[in-house]
Formats: sequence, structure tokens, C-alpha cells
Amino acid sequence: MTKPIWKYPIQKRFGQHTWTNLVAAAVNGTIVFWIQKMVYTPGQALALIDYQDFTLTYGLLLGVGTVLGEMIKDFFKIRKKIAHWWFWDETSFALGALIIGFLVYVPSAAVSGIIILSALILHLVVSYVAQKYI
Repeated sequence: MTKPIWKYPIQKRFGQHTWTNLVAAAVNGTIVFWIQKMVYTPGQALALIDYQDFTLTYGLLLGVGTVLGEMIKDFFKIRKKIAHWWFWDETSFALGALIIGFLVYVPSAAVSGIIILSALILHLVVSYVAQKYI
């Protein structure tokens, strides 16, 4: 019995990512963006964007961008046989989301920097905690 197409790796060159990951990222990105849009109040100090200005398409693009960023990074890691690629392993999903998100919105350099720096720091902290305590 053959597997359905969505169970196959997109290509062996892209690592473990499958069609399911891409679809799940699109759906999850849209849902998370919708939740953020619902709880957002105009003028909120901590918001990096004004959610009122965007449709759910932006959430979908951010979700797809996260997986595409990971896929592109994995393509080069597999090709160069790199076990750990510091900085890119921690930030490729955020960079992918930003780049694909550019189709709808180009954030300022400061906002882009905050997103990339946050992704780097959070990834390192979560990895440390997981290795130390779990």
C-alpha cells in the first residue's frame, strides 16, 4: 500500500518536513493570528503591528513562512553536512515568516530586529531549560 502524497517528505533535500507540516503551519498561523487579532486593542503598547490593518491572509503567510524558512535552512544543512548551524537553527523560522510576510507587510528594521532577536533568545532559553530540566 502506498502512502498518500501528504505523508511523503517534500523532498529528501529538505529534511523531515512534509506536506502535512506545511498545511498545519498555514492553519495554525491563521488561527493564532486570528486569536491575536481578537484580543488586540488599538494603541496597545506591546503590539509590534496594528492588527486592525491586516486580514487573516497575513497569518497564513507567516505560518507558511515559518516552515519554508526551516526547509531552506535544512536544505543547506543537509547539503553541507552541518550538525548545528548556530544562529540559523535558532532564527530560520522567524526569518522565513518575515520574508514571506513581506508580500503583505514590510515591518520597520527595528521591528524586524526585535522579532529576530526574540526568536534567538527564546530558542536558546527554551533549549537550555529543556536540556537541563526535562
